[in-house]
Amino acid sequence: MAAIRILKLMRREIGLLTSDWRLTVIVLVMPFVYTLMIGYLYLPKRVTDIPTFVLDQDRSPMSRAVIQAAERNDSFKITRYVESEEEFTEAVRAGEAFALLWFPPRFQESARGGAPARMVALIDGSNLLLSNTLYKGVTTIGTTFSLGIQIKKLNARGAPMDHAREGVTPVDAGARVLFNPGFSYSDFVLPGLAGAVVQQICLLGVALAFARERAHKLLPQALAITHSPLEFLAAKGLFYTGLNLATALGSFALLFRMFGVPVQGSIWAFGALLSMFIIAIVALGILASAALRDELFATEALMLVSLPSFLLSGFTWPQFAMVKGILILSQLLPLTHFLMPLRSVLTQGAGLGAIRGELYWLWGLASGSYVLAYFVIRHYMQRAWRDVLTQRRQDDSGSAGAAVSLPAGAPAK
Repeated sequence: MAAIRILKLMRREIGLLTSDWRLTVIVLVMPFVYTLMIGYLYLPKRVTDIPTFVLDQDRSPMSRAVIQAAERNDSFKITRYVESEEEFTEAVRAGEAFALLWFPPRFQESARGGAPARMVALIDGSNLLLSNTLYKGVTTIGTTFSLGIQIKKLNARGAPMDHAREGVTPVDAGARVLFNPGFSYSDFVLPGLAGAVVQQICLLGVALAFARERAHKLLPQALAITHSPLEFLAAKGLFYTGLNLATALGSFALLFRMFGVPVQGSIWAFGALLSMFIIAIVALGILASAALRDELFATEALMLVSLPSFLLSGFTWPQFAMVKGILILSQLLPLTHFLMPLRSVLTQGAGLGAIRGELYWLWGLASGSYVLAYFVIRHYMQRAWRDVLTQRRQDDSGSAGAAVSLPAGAPAK
């Protein structure tokens, strides 16, 4: 019967699936691993305790009271008092702050004179998730604080509650959005998606760089040119770095020219960051290609690394809101050290100085990967050379044996 044959074929597929442990892990285990990873990433459910600076030029009881109200609001976490807007801007580019509560001189005096007490909130608009949360928090402070405090004051003076409400002069909590003031979603998300695509394509291409040589027994061809693993590794690295850097530059050029993604910072900083990222990714791909035993396994392993990279990079969900284990994992991923400084350069106007730490990290990853890849490639080249010598000795022995067995007087071939 057809049903019985179908069941037999399905049982055969089970055997094929379980015969390859790599495929078994990918199909049966990785969906749960990724689900847990994503679940823990968004475990807080909402972003709270956003690092916020304070510029208090009034230093009055009223400004301190508003600051205390902001600390009680779970959207804000006051981390530093600064003396200027420029100090806050530099901290934003370094990823240390996302909002500034600015109390100008005569803040309290204005309220006592019957005018609104004007507080300015500077908000980093480069991450829409954070900017929306901060904007809502500022609005909440401007309404609930003034209503709660000033109604109590007027009521304490003997004014009826209804008249007290009418006499309230609210705190004017105006918000000024820095970096992406138009809340452009394309400016926010397109660079991050482009970086993830560049990484994915680069890793998939480089995954075959050395595994193909070994799988198709092509190393003797390379040995005919050089016996130096360093030269062989340099050729692979330079070729794939140049190729992927050219395609990556073309991809980002499309974003800048056709889709209007702005470049607010140094173009040299962008070029250095993209170049260092490609160098690191190529080095990591060559290491995986050399260390893993075949093309399919190398491709599968790099796919498993690159798939969650965008979510864990901190580009959308901020790193300070991640649970500790996910945060540590995100710091190990190359994309994290590309996308965050990329946003700083493109949207926040950062230069080379602001991203120097990330460039060093990518350089360290590239250097470590190339050192490990060198020893792996040297091992396989030495083994391939021994195989070549063995084959030559066998060929020479066969030729000598054939010559000895020729009959007397027979012409040698």
